[in-house]
Parts: sequence; C-alpha cells; structure tokens
Amino acid sequence: MSATAAPSGGGTAAADPESYEELKKSEFFSFFNISEVKRAAADSGDTQVWLKTGGFREFIDLQLTVEKTNRVREAVLLIDRSWIGDKVHLSPFAKDLAKSYISALVAESDKKQARLFTEALWNLSGSGDRILRRQQEEGPAELPPDVKRALEVYTGGERRLRAPMLATDLIFENVTIDGKDRLKLTVRRLPKKPTNPDAAATSQGAGATASPGADLAGIIRTNNALFGKQHLAIINKELKSAKDDQLKAKLVVMPDEVLMTLQLALIFQDAQTILVSVHDGNSGHEILAVSRAQDIDPIEYIEPWPRGSFLERANNQGGAAAVPAEQNKHFLVKADELRKVLYAIVLELDYLKKIAEFCMVVTKDEASALTEYKSRMEQDAQSYPTDEGRLDRLGQVFLSHAMAPRALKTFKINRELHPRSARAAGRLAALYESQGEGALASQNYQKALELVGADPSLAEPERQRLRAAASGALARLRGGR
Repeated sequence: MSATAAPSGGGTAAADPESYEELKKSEFFSFFNISEVKRAAADSGDTQVWLKTGGFREFIDLQLTVEKTNRVREAVLLIDRSWIGDKVHLSPFAKDLAKSYISALVAESDKKQARLFTEALWNLSGSGDRILRRQQEEGPAELPPDVKRALEVYTGGERRLRAPMLATDLIFENVTIDGKDRLKLTVRRLPKKPTNPDAAATSQGAGATASPGADLAGIIRTNNALFGKQHLAIINKELKSAKDDQLKAKLVVMPDEVLMTLQLALIFQDAQTILVSVHDGNSGHEILAVSRAQDIDPIEYIEPWPRGSFLERANNQGGAAAVPAEQNKHFLVKADELRKVLYAIVLELDYLKKIAEFCMVVTKDEASALTEYKSRMEQDAQSYPTDEGRLDRLGQVFLSHAMAPRALKTFKINRELHPRSARAAGRLAALYESQGEGALASQNYQKALELVGADPSLAEPERQRLRAAASGALARLRGGR
C-alpha cells in the first residue's frame, strides 16, 4: 500500500491543540489504547487516517481527516448499534467512548457547550439498567432540546441531529453501512479565520471589522465545502456594500424581509443555527443565531467574542442592546434592535426553498392552503412542520410583520392539525377578534373553553391563563365591545 504520511509538524504545528500530534498525546488516545492501522493521501492534499481501539475492536472504527498543516479537520467515530444497546440496556463502555471522543475532538472554544452533551450522555441509562442515580439527580432538571434529541439519536429513537457550535459541527447519526446498523459521530472543526491586521479596535479587543461588508463569498464557499450543499446570502438592501455586487449566490431585499426570513428559518425545522452578519455603520461582525423552543422575540445567538458581545449596548453604535442568556456565550437581542444592524444571513439554498414554498402556500385562499399543506406533508413529512408550537410561532412571525392573512392561514392549519388543542383554538380566536370577526372569534373562544380542561399538553398555570383569557374575551364580545 502506498501512503503519504501526515506532516509531523515541527515547532508551531506541534503546539497546535487541534493537531494530530497533540491528539495522540491526549487521554482519549492513551485510555482507549488507540493505534493507527492505515493512512492514505486524498486528492485534496489531506491525509485520511484509520484507527482502532485496543479493546472491542470489532465494534469500533475511527477515521480522521488531517490537513497538510497536521490539523485534524474532521473525525468520524462509528460504533455498532448492537454493542451500544438501546433504550432498555445501554453499554457503559460505549457511552464512555462516545463522550471521551467528543470531549477530545471539539474545538477548545466549544468545550463548555459540548459538556452539555457529554454529561447528559454519561448520565444516560436504559430503562432496564440498574445503576446508582446520585450523579444524574444532581444534574440539570431540564436538558436543552438539542441535547435531548442527541440522546434520542444515541439510543436509536431518531435518525440524525446536527449541533452546530462556534468552531465545531457535532453530528449524531444512525446509519447502515455494509448491512450493519451503526452510530456515526462526526466532529467537524470549522476553518480557522485568518488574523485581520486591519480589524477595528473594540472594547473587547477583537472580532469586529471596519469593512462595510463581510466576506460573504468566502463564507458561502466554506459552507458549500463543509456541508456539500449550496448556500446563498440574503442581504439587506440598505446596508449592501459594493463588493456584494460581485456575489452571485445572493438575494438583496429590504431589512424587514431579511429579519422575517431569519425568524422563519430558526423555527421551520429543529436545531437550526444560522450565520448572521451585522453592521452598525462603523464595524461589522458575525454571530450564530440559534433556534429557541420559546417566543419568537428576542432572538438568541452565540457570540464568538471571548468576553461580552458586539451587540451589547456599549459595544456597537447601531442601537442594539443584547443581554446574556442562561447558557454561556449565548445572548438575547430584541428583533427590532437586530433589524437596525442586520446586514446579511447565510442559508442553505434548499432550506430557503422549503420556507419560500411554505410562504406561498399560506398566501392562497383558506381551503386551498389547507389542502395543499396536507398534500405537501404527505409527500415530504420531514420538511413541513406539524408540531403545534412550531406552527404557532410561524404564525406569530407573520403577525409581527403585519402579515395577518398569512398568520390566519397558518393558525387555521394548526387548528386543523391539532383539533384538541385549546392553545390553537385560542390563538385563532384572538386573531379573528383583532380583525373584527366577532362571531368567528366567539366560536373559537368557546371551543378553547371546551378543550382547556382536557388538553394534556397544558401545565396548570397555562391552563388557568387560557381559561381566564377565553372567558374574558367571550364576556367582552357578548357585551358588544
């Protein structure tokens, strides 16, 4: 076999914490007695390296993609599902391997966020496993939605979850290779940004640039290469720079359209992370907006600055006043404040097409919208939302942009798909009332009252709130107000 050795990387390269040489010195390598079994040069100039653990070798495969600089760009761990177990019994050795692998391979800046996944994984147990629960009981009462879904993938309940971070993509996936069911854990380190000597000085010392526009072409090329799918930029017409004219993969629209597209994209499917470029008239910066299973406003994002955020009041001149969120390096910014500095977003082209198709459906008449939506769901169940909360938030986005007819169709689709939901009936009633449709509002408020007592999705405080709101609205409408 002819093979090209990965660069040994003297001096600087050896000190790089993301280098192959440093990985070989890690506890992950030594504890699991990992050794190299094969390597081969790729056409790109990278080196593919195959490795095996010391024990349970027949169940485990590890592959690295090592760049010319000796940096590990991507790692793939494959574990047989038969060895991992399922929701009844889980192998503690497989859990230990998976968590140690993630901890060792994620970029340094993402280790704290990755710990949410590794700790949840370590505390995971099957329903039939007999273990001490002390450590689990001391953990957080509620796991983030993406962590919950990662555990579902790990136990075989879901197919795939992508968890993007600041400098790493972490992907949990169930695959079948050569007739064998396996868990595939991919850790993909994003390209390092070159140091820009012209970067504008800020109170934090790094991160914002004085350029009137981001390198959207470079960002799109990187995303196309990393994910193997076409991306494009949606650019604010009022902030567009001269160099954006040379960009082919772009849409140039008004600020409200950029904001609405961002909000819809964060809701339309789970676990979305969207690159957002902002500019305050003096400096530009990139952040990562993330999905929230809560209200549409404020918008949550990950900030790459080591301390604070460009969008905090003292750090920008655009009027944004972001505040820290509960999770480290996450911040919240109000939608109307983000709109003032929103320069561009980068989206996968196919994903944008799905959102555009949804928007077209809810511009049709009510009967056609419902019929077509159901038809599209049957043809592509993975792409069209059926979750009640997700559809409700999509409708709220339309309302916040003064698009009541689209919101109405969305709420009616939600009501049709969830006929026993008091929340869906109440939301539709409130919109009818705001449009002066008293009879339709009363009909749906009455339905909400009938459903609220038996709706299993409601916690008691929300049940009481919905009951009081519907009763008050009916009294108001019957009183002629």
